[in-house]
Amino acid sequence: MSLKALGYRMLIEVEEVPETTAGGIILAQQTKDADEAAQEFGRVVDIGEFAFKEYPAKWCKVGDMVSFQKYVGKVIVDPETKKKFRVINDIDVHCVVSPGRVVCAPPVEEWPPNSKCSVFNSGAANAALYGESRGTGGVL
Repeated sequence: MSLKALGYRMLIEVEEVPETTAGGIILAQQTKDADEAAQEFGRVVDIGEFAFKEYPAKWCKVGDMVSFQKYVGKVIVDPETKKKFRVINDIDVHCVVSPGRVVCAPPVEEWPPNSKCSVFNSGAANAALYGESRGTGGVL
């Protein structure tokens, strides 16, 4: 794989969207693209060097299955394997999902606010954790 997460971003492997329905109907490319953008789960493949630096602990690691908001991040294709990945910000991870349990990110109130950090000043951390719209349209 030739992709690497940079900065505070994470590289997430998402499932391939099927080309046909269970009944055998072939899906249009536009429908597949919409379904792909709406995915909410994926496996962490890489974590940037600055991800989670502003928080007391990382709440996920490489290999974890995580949940994130629909339409967040950017979908990219690995030029070598042709697999699709999503690049998202560290704060956009809502929880780690494992068989039989879900571990959510800690509430923002437990983190010591850092006045130099625009995430805390803008309320984006609360929005990411509690599903409120940030108004950024998922732009990195």
